[in-house]
Order: sequence, then structure tokens, then C-alpha cells
Amino acid sequence: EVFIRTFSKRDQAGSAITVRLAPKRYQPLELIEAVRSDTSKSEARRLIAGGALEVDGAVRTMMGGGIEVRSGTIIRIGKKSFYRVG
Repeated sequence: EVFIRTFSKRDQAGSAITVRLAPKRYQPLELIEAVRSDTSKSEARRLIAGGALEVDGAVRTMMGGGIEVRSGTIIRIGKKSFYRVG
């Protein structure tokens, strides 16, 4: 049921982990480091280059500029890691 809701119906909000971030503009690398502190910079760069960073449904790259983050923003890193800014 969780798989169907999360991936088939694209309802990521139910399975998202809540993280606390200051509402501001983040660079993609800085955002991954803020959400997943255990990720190295080189791993974060590989994730961004591979298109594994998605914010509110839009894939973000290094060239995409800053990412505006506010309360309620949904962040996906990789295939199955969902985070909600709270």
C-alpha cells in the first residue's frame, strides 16, 4: 500500500521525513548537505549530476541556480528518500 501510494500515485508527502531548514535560497550542493549530513561533497555532486535531486517535483542541477526552500517544500534525493521541510 505504501509503495502504491508513494510511487504509483506520486503522493510523496505521506512517507516524507520532516527536516528543519532555515527558509532561504540554497545551492543544490548546500541543500543536500543540509538535509543529509552523512553525504560527502563528492557523493552529493554525483547525485546532482545524475538528476537525483528533485525539489517540489522539478529536477535540479548545478546549473539551475539557487533553490528557494520554505516550509512544506518536498525534497527527493535518490529514488526513495523523501524529505519535507517543516
